[in-house]
Amino acid sequence: MIIQYSYPLLQHDQTLCFLPDPTQQSPQITQTNTDISLPQPLAVILSTIVLVTAVGLTVYILLTLPRNIGKTGSAVVKKTTDTVIPLVIRDKKITKKQRKIISARLAAGIKLLACIIPIVALYIVPGPAPLPDLVVRTVGLICGAYAAFNFLLQYSIARWLHIPDDLLW
Repeated sequence: MIIQYSYPLLQHDQTLCFLPDPTQQSPQITQTNTDISLPQPLAVILSTIVLVTAVGLTVYILLTLPRNIGKTGSAVVKKTTDTVIPLVIRDKKITKKQRKIISARLAAGIKLLACIIPIVALYIVPGPAPLPDLVVRTVGLICGAYAAFNFLLQYSIARWLHIPDDLLW
């Protein structure tokens, strides 16, 4: 900014002769035709290694992420269920079998609420998004319905195969 205002003074005194003359035109840059040649073998090998690594990591993450999310969610639901059960039974004496049934029902309810609450929130409080609200709500509804369907399918298959509710995640 200082040079912008003091440039005429500096040019007049010739103290900074290395600054270009404002009336002088900049040289035109011409682009020459270059031959497109094949990349060197080392570049091909490195790009192949990077590609294979990226694809491998993507597949690994897509295979392990749902299991990790499911197990972490199961631990959170179990802890929440263990905390809520005393509030539900209110100092009543119940057997271990009744406690397991109540725990399984609470866990299923918590999981279904975890699917439904975000969908309801999309319809109540639409957030600023670069996409239209209809698209966001439709995708949210499809994802929530898919997750709820998977939970219901999991519990149905567990009942059909007589798998204990403790093993579900």
